[in-house]
Amino acid sequence: MFIALILLSLLLPGAAHAQEAGDMLHVPPDQQVQGNLATTGRDILVEGEVLGDVTSWSGQITINGHVHGDVVSYGGAIKLGDTARVDGHVLALSGQLAQPDTARVAGRVIGSEATAGTGAVAGLVTLFGSPQSSMPGPLPRAVLSVVMALFVLLLAGISAWRWPRRTEGAGRTLLSMPWRSLLLGLLTTLLVAALLLPLSALLAMTLVGLPLILALLLLLQLPYIYGLATLAQVAGRRLLRISRYGQSGQATIVGTLLLLLPLTLLGILTPAGSAILFYTLASAGLGAVILSRGGAFVPVRGQETHQP
Repeated sequence: MFIALILLSLLLPGAAHAQEAGDMLHVPPDQQVQGNLATTGRDILVEGEVLGDVTSWSGQITINGHVHGDVVSYGGAIKLGDTARVDGHVLALSGQLAQPDTARVAGRVIGSEATAGTGAVAGLVTLFGSPQSSMPGPLPRAVLSVVMALFVLLLAGISAWRWPRRTEGAGRTLLSMPWRSLLLGLLTTLLVAALLLPLSALLAMTLVGLPLILALLLLLQLPYIYGLATLAQVAGRRLLRISRYGQSGQATIVGTLLLLLPLTLLGILTPAGSAILFYTLASAGLGAVILSRGGAFVPVRGQETHQP
C-alpha cells in the first residue's frame, strides 16, 4: 500500500513544481502548482498557491498560502497560518489541527479542537449529513435501529421471493454444514475487512473519494443481508415446523423478524454490539452461500447435488 502511495505521489501533476527544502516539500510564495500535491512521510509547506489538493501520509502540512482544493493529512498534523486560504475541506485524521481566526477555510474543518471529543471519524459523518443526526441518545439510536431492521427485512424478503430455490439451497447447506459455513463466513469477513482498509485509504486520498467509500460500504452489506436471509429461512422453518421446501418466502420473513428483534433491541443499547452480532449471524449464512455456490449446489455428506 505504501509503495502505491509513493508512486501516486510521484505521478500526481504539479508535484514537480515544488522545491525540496531538506525533507520538506516547499512551495515558495512566488510559485503556483498546477495540480495536486502529495507526499508520503514528508512534510509540506505551502506559501504560494496550489490549484489542486494537498495530501500527505504521516507528514505535517503547513499552509500559509492559497490552496484551491482540499487539505488532507493521514497520521500527521495540519497547521494553518494567519494568511492561509483553503477553498475546499481540511481533514486531519490524527486530530491535530491548528487554525487561527484569520485563516479562511471555505469547507469543513475536521480534526480541530471542535471535534476533539469525537475524533475525525465522527467528523466525517457530519460532513455528509446534518450534525443533529449523529448526536448520541436513545431516541436517535432507536429510530435508526428500527429503520435498519425494516430495510434488512425488505431486502431479505425480496431475496427469498426473487431467488427461492437458491435461498433454499443455501439454507440446506447451512443445515448440513453449520460449523463449516460459519468458519468460512467469518474468514471471508476478516478478508473483506483487511482489503477494505487499504482500499478505503486510497479512495480517501481526497475528500471527493469519501462518498465512494460510503457507496462501497453499502454495496458490501448486500451479501451479508442475503446471508442473514439464508439463516433466517432455516430459523423460520424450524419455528413454523415446515419440513418440505417450497415455502422459503414465508419462512424467511418469519425467521428474519425473529433474528432482527434482538439485533434491534441491542442496537438501541449498544450499536457496536448489534453490528458484531449481525455480522456474526450473517457470516454463517454467507458461508453457506459460498459453499453452495449461491445455492446452485447443495453439498450433502461430502457430495454435491444440483439445484434445478
